[in-house]
Parts: sequence; structure tokens; C-alpha cells
Amino acid sequence: VRTPSFPAYRHTVDAMTRHAATTWGEREFVILDQERLTFTDAGERSAEFASGLLAAGVGKGTRVGLLAPNGPDWVVAWLAISRIGAVAVLFSTYAKARELGRDLRLADVACLLTVDDHLGNDYVERLEEAVPGLEGSTPGAIRCPSHPSLRSVHVWGDGVPGWAAPVGAGIVDRAGEASDGALAAAEADVDPTDPAVVIFTSGSTSDPKAVVHTQGTVVRHPHNL
Repeated sequence: VRTPSFPAYRHTVDAMTRHAATTWGEREFVILDQERLTFTDAGERSAEFASGLLAAGVGKGTRVGLLAPNGPDWVVAWLAISRIGAVAVLFSTYAKARELGRDLRLADVACLLTVDDHLGNDYVERLEEAVPGLEGSTPGAIRCPSHPSLRSVHVWGDGVPGWAAPVGAGIVDRAGEASDGALAAAEADVDPTDPAVVIFTSGSTSDPKAVVHTQGTVVRHPHNL
């Protein structure tokens, strides 16, 4: 019988990210076509992204939706969200408007990170259908009665609508606005028992259910695999 083992470092995504950067450094972590992301890159870019999230008003417990294909941007964003104790709500890029609208509301998503399009799917159009009143809203000050928690949408790509902001200008470029020590303080406040990720079940016989996984679960499970 195989006995489960546990990482020697603290069971949080921040500690895991730092451990990986220290241990494997310049080894390739994520490869997408010609783009390469090393473990060092992931640590540095996610720290910058996390500082930008803090400057944008995201903090511990904030539900941050992630609607994007697999790749370096997704990995960096997820690490950043988790490092500061925010909760990453993961959406399928195949989700239709009805499903997106329901799940955004169910998970109380306050900030959404999305691509403009992927494989012929127009997510700007799909979100406008999913969230009544989104079209015409003010970036960073969204107020839609059907989704009372939603406040901001940030977009990767050139097709940024008037109600959203680019991920670069709206988050990454704002990293310097975070107060000195803000990132370290946020990371130190994260506990292994804190929620980290919301993943929706397949919903083969009924609507998908939102399953919450903790920081500790996210770190320990892949370690044992």
C-alpha cells in the first residue's frame, strides 16, 4: 500500500511556487507553440500579476473568474490569484452563455479574466448575452442586477469592449501601485485551509455543481500524483 507523502514546504500555492522556482529555476515549466515559461518566469510574472490584482482591489477571498485556454497566461494568472488568497473560479472555454451566466452568479465572481476569442468563440459577445446590462457598463464599476457581485472584467487580446479593461493596462501595469510589502503581507495571510479553487462538475444529469478546493488540497494532491 502506497503511503501518501506531503511537501516539506507550507501547503499554499505561494510556497509551492517559490519552492519550484528555487528548485527548478530555468527549466521549462510551460510550453505553448514557440512560447516558453520557466519556473523562474512563473514565479516572477505571477508575483507581478498578483501585485496588480491587489492594486485593482482584489484580495483574500475575492472570487476571480478565469475564462481562457490553457497556456502561460492562464498559469501565471492562476498562480497570482492563488498567491494572494483570492479564489480562482475556473470556467470552460466551451461554456455557452446560459451556463456562463448561471455559474458567474452562483460563484459570486467579482472580477473576471477572459480572452476576447478562442477557436472561433467570441467571449465578449457571449458575456454580453450571459450578463444582462453588461453592455454599456463602466469598466471597473459594473452594476448588473442579475450578477450583483460582478464589478470588473479584464480581457486578453485586442477585442476589448467598452465595459472591460485590458489585462495588461488594468492589472499587470498597475503592479507598482501596490503599497510596499502588500504582496508579502497578502501571501503571509494565506492558510492551507483557505479556499483556493472553484471547479464546476460536468453536470451530465443536472446543472453543474460548484466544488471548492482548498490551498492545501491543491498543493498536496499533485505532489502525491
